Amino acid sequence: MGNVYGDKWGFGEFGVFEMSGAVQGWLTSCIGEVIEDIADGGTPNTNKTNYFNGDIPWVVIQDIHPRINTTRMNLTEQGLTSCSAKLWPVGTIILSTGATIGEVGIAATPLATKQGIVGIVCKQKILNRFLYYKLLGLKSYLRANAQGSTIKEIRPDFIRSISIEYPADINEQNCIAKILEQLDQAIEQTQAIIAKQQRIKTGLMQDLLTKGIDKNGNIRSESTHEFKDSPLGRIPVDWKPTTLGRVASLQRGYDIVEAEFVIGVFPVISSSGIIGYHNLSTVCGPNVVVGRKGSIGNVHFVVTDFFGNSEKYIYYLLTYLNLGQYGTKSGSPSLNRNDIHPLAIGLPDTTEQKTIAEYLSVQDTLLRQFQIYHSKISRLKTGLMHDLLTGKVRVTDIQNPTLTPESI
Repeated sequence: MGNVYGDKWGFGEFGVFEMSGAVQGWLTSCIGEVIEDIADGGTPNTNKTNYFNGDIPWVVIQDIHPRINTTRMNLTEQGLTSCSAKLWPVGTIILSTGATIGEVGIAATPLATKQGIVGIVCKQKILNRFLYYKLLGLKSYLRANAQGSTIKEIRPDFIRSISIEYPADINEQNCIAKILEQLDQAIEQTQAIIAKQQRIKTGLMQDLLTKGIDKNGNIRSESTHEFKDSPLGRIPVDWKPTTLGRVASLQRGYDIVEAEFVIGVFPVISSSGIIGYHNLSTVCGPNVVVGRKGSIGNVHFVVTDFFGNSEKYIYYLLTYLNLGQYGTKSGSPSLNRNDIHPLAIGLPDTTEQKTIAEYLSVQDTLLRQFQIYHSKISRLKTGLMHDLLTGKVRVTDIQNPTLTPESI
């Protein structure tokens, strides 16, 4: 049969092909028939200090990740034996069954779990890594079948009763798991890059918006450049001490409800972003908008006059100033321009403003590229999980599989 994903997704070496009709070579069983054990966890008496701070990892909901190595809390041997928790071996599937239902991971070290988090040990006929992905795909189903009047939960007996389909061939299970693991690794690595890039941008904003950049492209410091005192503190000697209201005039937005929208091309912006489109505009761009109510401080108030300053620089300045901290401390917090117009700032000339904005725009572009890539591989994983875990797409044995950004 022809290769379906080889050219588009780079799975040619995996022998991916499409099946039609019944799934040959697959079995249907209840989960209870393919596992050795499933049991809920337990919680020791939290008033007993000798039950905690031992060397036995004890999983709570926040600890559940694809591979569980460490936990926020550890038990002692006394703590473990004092409750219904048991020590699960490496490879045990960990599944949350109470409160936040359907979170799943695999124990990478011997560990115990609290109540509402079960351990599942597989028989030889099914790989723990394959069942992990099957359970991951069943999250919505598990949550929809939760029982309870106050706290929803699913019980181990219900999990045992769930019918699943799986390849009889362990090699095929292994191939499916390897493909999905590669995608998980790519997603995890991209998330780490995004977090690092965000930290770089945050640090660069701090430096550029307080120290600026000289004509040689160097960020200023007091050891190499002249600074002066100002109401804001120390600022570069060439910067002008002023107030926010003198560089960006903020204006309250206009009230309109969704029922009043007339289909058009003009975006309607709320504190959470664009919520629809209307046939009339109330302000002329370019503008910077800052959230005034609800999600205040998110860079919506409309900046109607930049007084000759760089619009993009003002955008980054408003983002850096964290205007949400100046909102009213009420049940429905709001931001008043009379409270933020007097804020003291240091202002570089427009040439330096544009240079600073360009540097930060480069960081934003890099961040967006990684975010787009992350979204792309996440969608690919979702699609492949459905196809591979139902037998719609079949795989043969994998020899040294390699998944790269270029192959996606």
